[in-house]
Amino acid sequence: MVEPAPALAEIDREARDRLAAAVDERALEEWRTRTLGRSGALTAVLRSLGTLDPDQRRELGQAANALKGELEAALESRREELRIAQLSRRVRDDAIDVTLPGRKPRRGGLHPITQTLREILAVFTRLGYATVEGPEVESGEYNFDRSCTYCRPQNINAQQSDGDDGARLSSGR
Repeated sequence: MVEPAPALAEIDREARDRLAAAVDERALEEWRTRTLGRSGALTAVLRSLGTLDPDQRRELGQAANALKGELEAALESRREELRIAQLSRRVRDDAIDVTLPGRKPRRGGLHPITQTLREILAVFTRLGYATVEGPEVESGEYNFDRSCTYCRPQNINAQQSDGDDGARLSSGR
């Protein structure tokens, strides 16, 4: 059987070396499992305490528990170091250059009803209709005369005049 005290020193040295080499959270979790977990090296030493006589058990148990506390504290310290390093990398990489010109703010947009009206007018324009604007109160001119110029005779106003346009009705004799 290996002497427990030198085994603790070896576990401590190896664990601290591997902990210093851990560079991310996954490596830290792997270190915790291999060192402090159920099948870890330190746990194996603690389980072997039952085979020792009571004086050695007490002495080695205190040393092993103290080492376990130190290693847990070292793990938390390393986690914090890695978190700070990651945060400083992110700050450095995402830094804003205040000497660059700023971004122009978006201007306002059209009201949804205006957008819808324009879309409807575009559809009717594609169908061949024309948009004619006029006063709020509609007259015959805007409702009929301007809306369908190709449907009526060109001289409709002359035909509706007082009849004194020089045209005479004749009976044919």
